[in-house]
Amino acid sequence: IAQPVDNISFVNFGLNRFNVMKNVIAAIFMVVLVAPLLSCGGGDELLGEGAMQANRGTNLFARGRYEQASRVYQRFVEQNPDSPFRKEAVMGLADAKYKNESFFEATLYYERFLELYPLDKLTPRAVFYLAMCHLYRKQVIANTTD
Repeated sequence: IAQPVDNISFVNFGLNRFNVMKNVIAAIFMVVLVAPLLSCGGGDELLGEGAMQANRGTNLFARGRYEQASRVYQRFVEQNPDSPFRKEAVMGLADAKYKNESFFEATLYYERFLELYPLDKLTPRAVFYLAMCHLYRKQVIANTTD
């Protein structure tokens, strides 16, 4: 003999199943977020000294302190050859030299960026500013010979 189904208990069963699924999804989400943090060797490694140096250079650049920014970027590039932030630091160094009107040095760093990262999304930008450096250098040479 079939038992009558109580609608209220069926709805409660559905809500309990929903709560269980919600908790499972939340647990999976936490594992996905926390596991990379644990494998990095600690919270300091996640941000890292390199990231702080690169951010310091970016902050100095944003405030118009191009000479200081270029020194920070230069030190970072020399000390962190394998850093994931190196690409941004090389571009930041080139940009800081460009803004400081050190076009010869900017040319070298834009060329270095293109040599190291020829297929990067910043490549067109590096090519543009490299051309601008050549243009400004040519104008400076033309003005000094007149």
